[in-house]
Amino acid sequence: MKLDTKIIDFIIDIMEFCERDPYLSKELIKERERFFTTTPELYYKTFEEINSVEQRFADYYIFTCVSQYYETSPLEVFLSKNLFKYNKKDQNILLGFRNDIFDIFNIVKVVVG
Repeated sequence: MKLDTKIIDFIIDIMEFCERDPYLSKELIKERERFFTTTPELYYKTFEEINSVEQRFADYYIFTCVSQYYETSPLEVFLSKNLFKYNKKDQNILLGFRNDIFDIFNIVKVVVG
């Protein structure tokens, strides 16, 4: 699996975790309402535009927001509760998210080391 596809899959894992968590899910709904316009169909006409704004929101929420309940980012909550479920290679990629690897960017080259 290509690294950029894997990163998108991890972002989906993190967002699904947030949607299932009783505290993060409430905060996620509030942030989504603040992030998006009340009539997104007026601004985002194509699937690509909708997908792009969804990815921007996911990046914003995961990396920038701080949970009022957990007092840390949704990313840190996810890592503390789920990192052990991944193999060592995937753990290293997920830990790289702490350095703000955003999924909306295309990864062109990865240098090991």
